[in-house]
Amino acid sequence: MKKAVVFYSRDFLSTEFPKLKKYFLDYKRIYVVCSSNEKKNVKNLDKESIVYNIHEKFGNQSDIKIDFNTFNNDRFLRNYSNKEIKEIITTIINITNEINNTFSVKFYLDEPVSGFPNFFFNTEFKKNGCLCMHFQPSWVPNLLYFVTDSAQLDPIKVNITQNGEEIVNNHVEDRNIGKSKPTYVINYSSINKRIYDIILNSLKLFYRVLFKKKQYYLDADVSAHLIHIKCLYLSIFKKYSRDPIKSLNYKYVLFPLHYEPESVLNYFSKYTRQEEIASQILDTLPMGYKLILKEHPSQPGALHLNKWDDLRKSKRVVLLKGKYNTKSLFDNLNVCVVSIGSTMALEAALYGKLVGVLGDVHFSNAPGIYKLNSPKDWTSLIGNETASPQEIKKWYSKFINDYCIKGNIMKDNTILNDFDKFLKNL
Repeated sequence: MKKAVVFYSRDFLSTEFPKLKKYFLDYKRIYVVCSSNEKKNVKNLDKESIVYNIHEKFGNQSDIKIDFNTFNNDRFLRNYSNKEIKEIITTIINITNEINNTFSVKFYLDEPVSGFPNFFFNTEFKKNGCLCMHFQPSWVPNLLYFVTDSAQLDPIKVNITQNGEEIVNNHVEDRNIGKSKPTYVINYSSINKRIYDIILNSLKLFYRVLFKKKQYYLDADVSAHLIHIKCLYLSIFKKYSRDPIKSLNYKYVLFPLHYEPESVLNYFSKYTRQEEIASQILDTLPMGYKLILKEHPSQPGALHLNKWDDLRKSKRVVLLKGKYNTKSLFDNLNVCVVSIGSTMALEAALYGKLVGVLGDVHFSNAPGIYKLNSPKDWTSLIGNETASPQEIKKWYSKFINDYCIKGNIMKDNTILNDFDKFLKNL
């Protein structure tokens, strides 16, 4: 069979993944997309490719026995009816089988696993010896690495970068003065920016309702826009707690929120609802402790959604805005951090704080970071050893040297200058 590379090219990747065709000229290039517009993007940029449009295949399923429930992790798909779920996942199965029966898939490239399609593609292509590569941004901006699993525990070792120690030291210095924030963080300090994005997301929502309601579920679903609109609106009118630094009589557990809907909530751990994690932490707080809930900086207002009502009632819960400077918390408070996989956990360890993670993130075995099986296990952190800044820097320097390459995969800004070296070093 002809050897092939498969790209799951949903959304902006329909214009970014075809830019990698020069590295795979000896392979049959196969793209899986979800809409006619994505198919058009791919064909304009890679005319010799084969494109599977999931939406075109939808409705032509064979009768396949479905004996798994991993679709329940898909943040959109789990809300559909049983009939719709079966139709959608059977379509994914058929496309996967057709590709595997026709080609010898050597490489599969994708974004971080965020839903059932790329989770299933990863699982099935991997069974046949394919190297699956999900790009992941590192803690340091403009560096990325690839993983073969649905989380971050199986990074691909390539040994391309050699100055990891210098990179990390410079990054830590920049973070100490508020620079080098992750590229995906949106600055919502201005109310005007929030109002602008409320209007923009409202227009996107109505566009999907009016013109995409019969499209493939990933394009038709409006929940992401609706959640973000609600959050931004609430952030303008709702109040937050008193600054905890003004009350030094307590010990604190900090739980930083992830952006919602977000893949880390569904594929990095067994916990898919953040409010459940926070509730279990609150239920196990010893006397003299308070729980700090901090919004994701790209989603102000999230703590005022209805699902957080019960936690907001507690006088032992502190609500903080996403833009709050956490460095001041680490400098002034006796605080430990419990997180699914926020990089804030890594920075807390760098400041000598106790850290527990629930997700399979790439830094879960770094010095001073402890893997938790349950949110209630956070109390096992008390009395444990913390890490020194030097230990954290040394660990992450080695991670960069072992796994990272320079570049980004972003809309209209994909830069992978070392990708040819990456492929040669596999």
